[in-house]
Amino acid sequence: MDAVAHAVGMDPLEFRLKNLKNDRLRAVLTTAAEKFEWGKRKPVAGRGFGIACGTDKGGYLATCAEVEVAADKTVRVVKLVEAWESGAVVNPDGLRNQQMGGAVQALGGALFEAILFGNGRIENAHFAEYRVPRFKDAPGLRWCW
Repeated sequence: MDAVAHAVGMDPLEFRLKNLKNDRLRAVLTTAAEKFEWGKRKPVAGRGFGIACGTDKGGYLATCAEVEVAADKTVRVVKLVEAWESGAVVNPDGLRNQQMGGAVQALGGALFEAILFGNGRIENAHFAEYRVPRFKDAPGLRWCW
């Protein structure tokens, strides 16, 4: 989506909003962008911004992220803002826990979780050898209700 936005000379948020018809998805996207302060800062060397939105099981989610790539090529998410709308909620704490857990799990999958193979065998078959997110990996998470 961002590549298409770039190809037509548009901001990724502006491009999405121009092409989205679903009001609920537009609402979470604009909320996340506002709370993130999308467009107020420009990328600098080694840092950039990303935005995404989608639906799943009747819920709507949007995420904005600030990402840093260090000189050693280590990637770190510096800031993450999510907004979602999931309809009627029976247990708000349960929903909050699910959203936070999902965000942290997504960080792991995006940044470092991997099964390593060598000589036809799994090299990190034990949990102690498998890298999962730690507290230090969770950026300043912000949730929009």
